[in-house]
Formats: sequence, C-alpha cells, structure tokens
Amino acid sequence: MTTASVMRLFDVSRAAAVTALDELASAGVLTKRRLDRRTDGYLAMDVFSLITTAERQLASTRWDTGTAKPARPTPYPADGVGPAPSGGSPDMGG
Repeated sequence: MTTASVMRLFDVSRAAAVTALDELASAGVLTKRRLDRRTDGYLAMDVFSLITTAERQLASTRWDTGTAKPARPTPYPADGVGPAPSGGSPDMGG
C-alpha cells in the first residue's frame, strides 16, 4: 500500500497516513520499499509468506511440494528454500 491508498481508503490526511505507515514499518508490521522516485510502498511480508505457503500446500496432493510434485504452478517458497519450482511463468515458481 502507499500513502495515497491509505489516504483514499481511510479518508485521512497525508500526514496521518505517513505517520501511521511509518509507525507500522518501525514496529516491523510492514516493510517499506521504494516503488519509484517519489513513492514508497509498504508491504506486509508475513501475509505474502502465508499466501505463498498456502498456495504451495494446495498444489500438492500431500500438502508438501517437497514430497509430492505440485500439480500446478506454484510460487517460490517465501524463504527461498525448498524444491525447485516446476512450470509456471517467470513471476510464479513451479
């Protein structure tokens, strides 16, 4: 999310949005990333990790792509450790 998206979604001022996002980043809830020269994005990495893990489990008949090859493309493991992806596109693992 960005400052602009927080302003729009929660109907708050720019200062309030920046303060809230920076506080959440300082607390480790969000990770701040530069999107372009003037825009910072704030990501909830734990949420991405949870979604990745769930997608990988659902793609395997044994809930583990390490023991049963995925039946469909899956994202890379969030920690970057695990079996090599099979199939999929460059932004999706195997």
